[in-house]
Amino acid sequence: IQGTLNGTTAAAYGTQATAQGQYGVALSTYWSAEATFPGLPTANYQLGMNSLAGYSTTATLTCKGLPTGASCQFGQSALTVPAGGSSATSLIINTTSSTPVGVYPITIQASDGAITSQFNVTLDVGDYSVSITPSSKMALQNTTVSYTVNVTSINNYGANFTGTCTGIPSPAACTANAGSASIQTNNLAPGNYNFAVALSNGVATRSASAQLSIGDFNATLSANSLSVAVGQSGTVAINVTGQNGFADAVSLSCNGAPNGTNCTISPNSVTPSSGGTPATLTVSVTTKPADGQQKPVEKKVAALF
Repeated sequence: IQGTLNGTTAAAYGTQATAQGQYGVALSTYWSAEATFPGLPTANYQLGMNSLAGYSTTATLTCKGLPTGASCQFGQSALTVPAGGSSATSLIINTTSSTPVGVYPITIQASDGAITSQFNVTLDVGDYSVSITPSSKMALQNTTVSYTVNVTSINNYGANFTGTCTGIPSPAACTANAGSASIQTNNLAPGNYNFAVALSNGVATRSASAQLSIGDFNATLSANSLSVAVGQSGTVAINVTGQNGFADAVSLSCNGAPNGTNCTISPNSVTPSSGGTPATLTVSVTTKPADGQQKPVEKKVAALF
């Protein structure tokens, strides 16, 4: 309150009381917590400042409680709020590579010298790790093999990662991202191949490794020809071997038997082994095939997945 008498001016100061007993400004943020990686900034907390009880001012903004290497970046370092109004600005917390991983309570402060207002937010400085499941898979040539690439977040950190896959030789091809790795085996020779998947956030890379095993199988007959009289049957032994540990189920079938004959294989599905898994091919003749129909019997072997 200011008054003038006979050319002399005097002023008196007081405080305006409100129903809540508050005046000044109130701070708030749209996001109460943000996560980042050492060396990267957070997203925008979106800071707001509201007038209380018709208070108007220009307040300086600062942060307290920051970890090593971190700093607050305000869109405006001093924010003006009109009486009964509000103002807003951006708030980003920058970090450096030396900022330790952790969860930090940060105090945002606005002060004009007469009043001070504070608001608390959380800064999550995180990290991530990568793993691959399963750790090993068996496959055949000219197939596509898929693995799951798992990303484990530390302190809520997440990002758009760039994935690379290394270690699989040509002619096979491997691609990877945060979620999966896919290998097209093409004509890759039987053997065991270690590979690595790396995920980068732009400043750091985390990786994991797994193994791809290329297997194969082969079926041999104990005889290349079979003579069977009408009303009789004959057999040929089949031996199915696996290469490089291949042990998935393999189906056996017989095709090309002429009219008047029947060809069967028992069992019609076997599991290959390094020493060989036996099966029996049986050809039964009910009537003599017409001249010219005597022809080789074709065996077919296929893996079951």
